[in-house]
Amino acid sequence: MPWMDSEYDIFSYSIGDKSGKIIFEDSNNVKKPVWIPQVPYLVSINFNDTELSTISITDDKGIMYFFIPGETYSSSMNSARSAWVLEKIISNDKVDTISLTYLGASEVRTTISQTATLIDQWNMIQEQFPLVNPEYSVNESSETYSISRVSSIKFKGNVMNFKYLPNNTRIQSVEVVNKNNEVIKDMRFYSSMCYSQSEIGTSTNKLDSIVFNNRNGARNNKYAFEYYALASSNGQLNLRHQDWWGYYNNSGLNDFVPRYTNLYYVGSGGPGVINVGNPSANREPDLAGLKSGVLKKITYPTGGYTEYIYEHNLANLFGISGTPRKGPGLRIQQINNSDSVGQVYKKQYKYGVNENGYGIIDAFPDISTMSKEMSIGFMNNSAPLIWSPDRGGSYRIRTFSSDINTEVSELFQRPVIYNEVTEYEGTNSINTGKVVLKYDYSPWALNGMPSLSPLIIGKKHIKNFNYYRTPSLISKTVFKQLNNQYYKIQELINIYNLTTTDTITGLHIQRNLSFPQTGQTTAYHPDYTSNVTLRSEEYATFQCCFGVPLGPTPNIFTFDNYQIITGVKNLKNSISIQFLENGDSMGTSTSFEYNSKNLLSKEATINSLGDTISKVTKYPFDYNTPINNQMAAINMLNFPYEEVYSKNSSILNSYKTEYINIGTSIQKIYPQSVYKKFKSDTYKPILRFHSYNDYGKPISVSKENDVIISYLWDYKNTLPIAEVTNSDIGDIAYTSFEAEGKGGWLFNGTCSIDLSAPTGKMVYDLTGGNITKSVIATKNYYLTYWRPSSETALNISGTQTGYPLIGTSINGWKKIVHKIYGSTNISLAGLGKIDEVRLHPENSQMRTYTHTPLIGITSEGDHNGNLTYYDYDSMGNLYLVKNESRSILKKFCYNYSGQLVSCDPFYNDDKSGTYSRSNCASGYTGGSYYVNIPAGMFSSTVSKADANNQATAYGQAQANIYGACTSSTVSLLCNNNVSNGTFFISFFNESTGASYNFTSSYGYGVTLGSIPAGNYTISITPTRFDTMYFYTAGCYTYGGGYDYTFYSIPINSTCRSIEISY
Repeated sequence: MPWMDSEYDIFSYSIGDKSGKIIFEDSNNVKKPVWIPQVPYLVSINFNDTELSTISITDDKGIMYFFIPGETYSSSMNSARSAWVLEKIISNDKVDTISLTYLGASEVRTTISQTATLIDQWNMIQEQFPLVNPEYSVNESSETYSISRVSSIKFKGNVMNFKYLPNNTRIQSVEVVNKNNEVIKDMRFYSSMCYSQSEIGTSTNKLDSIVFNNRNGARNNKYAFEYYALASSNGQLNLRHQDWWGYYNNSGLNDFVPRYTNLYYVGSGGPGVINVGNPSANREPDLAGLKSGVLKKITYPTGGYTEYIYEHNLANLFGISGTPRKGPGLRIQQINNSDSVGQVYKKQYKYGVNENGYGIIDAFPDISTMSKEMSIGFMNNSAPLIWSPDRGGSYRIRTFSSDINTEVSELFQRPVIYNEVTEYEGTNSINTGKVVLKYDYSPWALNGMPSLSPLIIGKKHIKNFNYYRTPSLISKTVFKQLNNQYYKIQELINIYNLTTTDTITGLHIQRNLSFPQTGQTTAYHPDYTSNVTLRSEEYATFQCCFGVPLGPTPNIFTFDNYQIITGVKNLKNSISIQFLENGDSMGTSTSFEYNSKNLLSKEATINSLGDTISKVTKYPFDYNTPINNQMAAINMLNFPYEEVYSKNSSILNSYKTEYINIGTSIQKIYPQSVYKKFKSDTYKPILRFHSYNDYGKPISVSKENDVIISYLWDYKNTLPIAEVTNSDIGDIAYTSFEAEGKGGWLFNGTCSIDLSAPTGKMVYDLTGGNITKSVIATKNYYLTYWRPSSETALNISGTQTGYPLIGTSINGWKKIVHKIYGSTNISLAGLGKIDEVRLHPENSQMRTYTHTPLIGITSEGDHNGNLTYYDYDSMGNLYLVKNESRSILKKFCYNYSGQLVSCDPFYNDDKSGTYSRSNCASGYTGGSYYVNIPAGMFSSTVSKADANNQATAYGQAQANIYGACTSSTVSLLCNNNVSNGTFFISFFNESTGASYNFTSSYGYGVTLGSIPAGNYTISITPTRFDTMYFYTAGCYTYGGGYDYTFYSIPINSTCRSIEISY
């Protein structure tokens, strides 16, 4: 962006909860950023061949915000980049990034203005005075904006998607999708035309409702919006019908240049006066017009509503007493809030000092801010000088506009400021009390430009721009009303300190005279020793007296400096007073001090007993150490380093946080130790962060001289899944197979969905590979996992006598606990499903968690492995808390405001019974499976039928998982490699209870007989017990000894063999 004009470009920014302005001040040909208000931020800008291409801002936490070109303005006169959009936010350790993408769109802004052009002081040579004077004209102009509409926001593996109606300007829906591609929230926006097309063929749409759909896609909550009707005789908005500030006023008149009377005028007949503008022109604000299309009512999902009642803004210039005038826009007169049962609660507002009704305005529109004056000159042609057009003489031109002059328009965009507002709890006649709010005010003002030429309409500009001195609350007084008397019960007084840190000076230039002829010649210029090429205006200025119609030394321009002041406005003192019913009062006074970075450095409170309680805060940049300097280098400023608490100047306690940089090329700076000292003692450590993972999450923490607490993280390293007390991070492991991490375990298989899983909905099948972890052989460990009730405990090396412990079957799963010692590697191997696998040392305690991202914790396992479940309703609100048996411990219902109300959920009936498997492969028949579904196991906020449907769906899902798929018969094969023995083989069908017995002698590929497919307990017994044998059953399930029994062995057309060998 070229830096060629005399006025500074002012950039407005908004990041997080902060906003302000930036000016790039010229300093020895270097662009120095100046922040308004002053903040300790960093900014970096980059240019390409044509424009400013990227902007990055780093806040006082070291968080970086990157902006890219996002909006372009163009008109018939010029075009320019007008906005840069946020592309990404990056954390100070560069670990976390929020990314935004955009869609391109285009919008056209059309405006209509009217001007009256008055010409007098006619001194043109051989030209007649204009016949039409003043001359009225209407100008319709269009400005095109190439804009960006946010398409998606990606964060921590989740995404918000924005969808638009055709042409990409009106939003249609927003959906929030978590890392599992589950739609967590779905918002739909419904709109309609606010009014029929205006006379320029455009119309405006209004938002009618926002509907929140639940995770199942069903409509759940609806917010409806109602607006005040358009005040118009034909249903159209006429852009010519506008008040002084451009707001619609339904005047009904198309002439809207203000009326000016008795203007001094030098016409063809000599001096006199003249009137300009339509006598009926109406630019006064109109309440019905102002309310047209303005929000009137919000109806909430519960049936309650909020209704807004408006009135005119009233103001006096700078708040000086007198008759107030209507100002720009509307103010709220009353808010009516109705609950779902129809009870209406009112709040009414009165404005101005002592409720006088008016506020403060910096300027009212008048002839000096809506009109311009200029003299026009033409030089006679005389050889060798040739000017085009060939005219000679001069005249004065005054232009009276329907719009505010561009040079002062920013001042007229400021609202009416009220330095006192009273809020009644009710109306001003019927209420329970009131609150009086008072604000300070820093005025802006118009200044006249130097009058280098005599002007009837003086030129105005804004001399001082007080952006950072925004209104602030200076007092809040609460009254209660009793028997029509108001009693003060509480008062807050705020005092601020204004500190100017920089004053940027620029130059405003306005034109007095114009020489519109073109052409150039070589002539004298006072800045050169020899003649140079001069254009028409330069010639008229420097070639005294020859053919110059506007005097020998015309002042073509008038100019004046302007100032943009920046600084900080900080709360210096806050006084809080409570007034007691007996007439006494008590209060506190708190003072605030700030450091050179404008961060709070001291807070001191004098309480009602007269004691001063203070807190002094130091930051890393206050101490010159390598790590603190590293923090300052990446603008990590707003991190307390030391906090000192005192009472009456005597130190009570002090705290200090030291940081560590675990990064190499990228700075990753986190707290390392927290120290505390009592009074004047030395600092002693109280908390240590022993280690972090690569994503900046603490994984090992301890209080000083206390046990270590270790953490496991998952879900894109955003959520904790385990907290273990008294264990190093290397000795623990946990996974519920819900997220992408492995929680310290090693395995390569894939996970699958099982809605009956003890936690979450994902389980692991051991046929996909073992689950392993290296451990210390000299330590005792507890290993806990869950298996389907039909599965056996796993053979784990190092399992001690008396283990495994097998818990009661719950919902088709059982908990199994091993105590392990003497092994360097724990391996979970075998067949079948497994879930909720925990490992920790014997003398430690583990808590585990599963989550649904963006919703909440779904399960929690305590240090004994007992589970607690958290259910959420379709809108993501916590609804039920259940114990391990799925019995309800707590229930919650919500109304609109989120407050708890009495509610009773619907529960299922007893749906226990036999369910048939329905998902067997072709050629197989689904077997029956008994599922225990007691009454009350499932609940619903919708209906009992919905709860029963959940129960039967659960039963069918269990049958589909655990029910057998059987063929008509399975032919059993036996490979017996023992040449001198006979074996008895018994098959017990675990589903039907039927037994099948066979005898096997030496031989390979021998058919034993046929049995139905299913899960079997298989017992193999030799006739001789003088030798130990090795047995295999089904699909390579191994065992050994004199005799052996296999449990839950699937027998089907694929897995049907028995092998016996030495």
